Amino acid sequence: MSQPASSTYPMPAAELDAITDAALLALRAFVGIAVRSVEGSPVTLAQFRVLALLAENGPQSAGALAALADVDPSTVTRMCDRLVRVRLVKRHVDRSDRRSVTVVLTDLGGQVVEDITHRRRMELSRVLRGMPKSRRAQLLKLLGELAAIAQENLGREKLVPLLHERV
Repeated sequence: MSQPASSTYPMPAAELDAITDAALLALRAFVGIAVRSVEGSPVTLAQFRVLALLAENGPQSAGALAALADVDPSTVTRMCDRLVRVRLVKRHVDRSDRRSVTVVLTDLGGQVVEDITHRRRMELSRVLRGMPKSRRAQLLKLLGELAAIAQENLGREKLVPLLHERV
């Protein structure tokens, strides 16, 4: 009988350090893929994150978007100003309450999300093809377990950009 993901297991410090070091190396590789995926695109990595949140969650108020991105609302407002200028998002003002503004992903913004996600998938696929066939099922299982544990510990909203990319 397997234990739920919320369980913690005793681990010697040396083992934890070795696993943490290996995870940080993998994280560095994944961050590199993420950074390269936005090169040549009209957005920064942070702006892509906002676009991915909108693609995953639909239209949001600036405050809700800031909460999802775990940033200050003024940061999202400035970011959306830039994204509006390049026509990747639109702001919709509620006619009955002009204080209520919703940020909406445009078709062009959705295409940018698709293009960057495709680039990420292609580069990650190239890397994963270097994994021996005999280890792929094990990697799939372990990555699924790690994602589930991270989701439980961090909360789904912190993983939305990752989940959007079909992790």
